[in-house]
Amino acid sequence: MINDPVADTNFILHADTKTAEQMGRPFGGMRGKFKDAIKGSVEYRKQEAIANGSMNKEDLGTQTIAGVSAQGTRITHTIPTGQIGNEKPIVIVSEHWYSNDLQVLVMSKRSDPRFGDTTYTLTNIQRSEPNASLFQVPSDYKVTQGGPGRHGEKVLQAPPPSPEN
Repeated sequence: MINDPVADTNFILHADTKTAEQMGRPFGGMRGKFKDAIKGSVEYRKQEAIANGSMNKEDLGTQTIAGVSAQGTRITHTIPTGQIGNEKPIVIVSEHWYSNDLQVLVMSKRSDPRFGDTTYTLTNIQRSEPNASLFQVPSDYKVTQGGPGRHGEKVLQAPPPSPEN
């Protein structure tokens, strides 16, 4: 797959047929608006949980992770006894380390007694501009357009108007 954020397009490469299926963005210009709406909803729920005492948010300051300066936040969420059939409180701890410089999450840790521990770390961070060839379809591939029922924009288009009788 080739994801070109500058050209705002994706290609799915099929090595067996030497074809590249060009896909538009599923939500076009609405993508950012949906993302903002979801983010706002999640943030609202977090603030509500902090207000009622089931969640605590803590600033961890700045730390260098993988050579990048990152701002840390720890969120501790407690599920009270009996809320989900649990016999005692369940404490879930999440840490997020975000680089304002790169605008990306560089590390996250989550500890949940129901599912165990999970750690994500961004590695091999390259600050140099990527080679443009990484975003180009190989010259021996034929480019086709993604169609209905696939990942292309046509999936989200309104149906044609009904014929008038």
